[in-house]
Amino acid sequence: MRTIYGIQFEVRPRSKQTPTECVGALKQLSAAWVTQKYRRVWNTDVVPLFDGNRLTPLRGHWVLSNHECYDDCELLSLEWGHPDDRDDSVAWVTTCLFARDAGSIYVAVSVGLTSAKFVIRPTRYILGRPGIVWETLTHCKCIVGGQDIPVAHQVVTKTGLDDFVRNVLLAKGRALPVIVVSPDVWTEKPVVQADVLQKAVAGFAQVALLSDKWTAFRLTDTVGRELSCFDGAVRVYWPDFTLQDQPFMHPLYLGRSIRFHRLHGRELKTHLFRVLAGMSGFRAGELGPISGIRRKAKAHQDALLTRLRSEVVAGTAENGELLAELEKAICRIETLTKERDDLAKRNELLHDELKTQKANWATYEQFRDQADAEQDIAPDSATGIREFANAHEAYQRAKADFSGPLLFLESAEESVKNSPFKNTRRLYETLEALWLVATQWKESEGRLGKSFKDALKEEGVDVHPVSQTSKGKWEDDYRFVYKGRRLFFEEHTTIGAGQPDKCLSIHWYRDESDFVLVIGHCGRHLANTKA
Repeated sequence: MRTIYGIQFEVRPRSKQTPTECVGALKQLSAAWVTQKYRRVWNTDVVPLFDGNRLTPLRGHWVLSNHECYDDCELLSLEWGHPDDRDDSVAWVTTCLFARDAGSIYVAVSVGLTSAKFVIRPTRYILGRPGIVWETLTHCKCIVGGQDIPVAHQVVTKTGLDDFVRNVLLAKGRALPVIVVSPDVWTEKPVVQADVLQKAVAGFAQVALLSDKWTAFRLTDTVGRELSCFDGAVRVYWPDFTLQDQPFMHPLYLGRSIRFHRLHGRELKTHLFRVLAGMSGFRAGELGPISGIRRKAKAHQDALLTRLRSEVVAGTAENGELLAELEKAICRIETLTKERDDLAKRNELLHDELKTQKANWATYEQFRDQADAEQDIAPDSATGIREFANAHEAYQRAKADFSGPLLFLESAEESVKNSPFKNTRRLYETLEALWLVATQWKESEGRLGKSFKDALKEEGVDVHPVSQTSKGKWEDDYRFVYKGRRLFFEEHTTIGAGQPDKCLSIHWYRDESDFVLVIGHCGRHLANTKA
């Protein structure tokens, strides 16, 4: 069995709630979680009794729950195994531990995946957070590494930015990653919803939303351009972050990349959850206080068995108590045997993976220097977007990246060659936004669910018609040849204002039959040419 998800944290009792009552509440939550899943999915009634006995409600299913109390400690355990809802060749095993030592309460939840039968094909499963984790995080105050585990995102303002960097990003001993979400500099809106992202990664990370672009600029001033996060990007700052770290150590997801992957059904929240879950599986296990409580439980069991043996010899043992302990011992032996076999299999898999990783690393080192030498123009280290020498270069790059839903005419090429426009990055991003909306328009065959203008507005592009004055005086300047006809390219957007080096217009025509956005002009504002 391979562990693919794991989480551990401390729980603090609510106001006027004793530690024992808190464990009782966690017991009810975990039992309800299992019961509700069986009723909802399998139309079966199952109630974990926490009496040390194994339930087998359906073929391939089992629920083993136990609750042990001794001295001033408690150990509540629940192991639940069942086939995958969609692929019966795969089985899920979820293990929950709730441990109390005096007034301290600890929770550990892990999810393992194993094969229910031998078949040579890829596994098909969807990993999600176990419902008991969300229930616990929202019903209790939960802590990891001395840090509260948030279930709501944090909003960081410009005035609070320095405190955020000092006491959150740079905090020593921070256990959770911080995922920073920045707003787009043009729309002032983030590309992802911070509250939705926080719920997706709850228990694994803290999400912080920069309130506006000025806060993002302040972050750049504080941590440096290469380690910053701005213009719709999302960045993961791992624990032990320092201002001397290399940028690649803390993953940066650009706004345009997030939009692109979303367009193809790959949401950032899902990707980040999978990344963090994969890391958590390595960290899973009975660590710290839980392992200490487990040792106390074993010592208590050993003492009980020793007493029973002496009573058997003396002939004073009670048959009922002997049978109960014998049944528990059999269950424990079966569980330990299964765990031993699973560990042996996992050790073998890890050994094979290590050999593969060593081979991959050797191959990577062999070609790394060659790849570095062949890369003629590096991306901007902070944004991942190339710096372009001029507007024509930015246009050519966009043409190479975004052709398909966008069709670039020769007239557009000629106009951009003569443009002194300097904000080349904004030109590239505007063409990208046109491509994003044009792709949705093409794939939906014109059914965007909103107007083309509104769809572009959401991507930070304002659409304007040609003014009546310009249309009356210089209409011919807005006509470009497409499919052998001179058509009127009225829809356009203007970037910037003023002189040609600060202002550029893009005009397009929507081909409603082929669902192609045709770019006819990309250069100086046409109305200014004869003003």
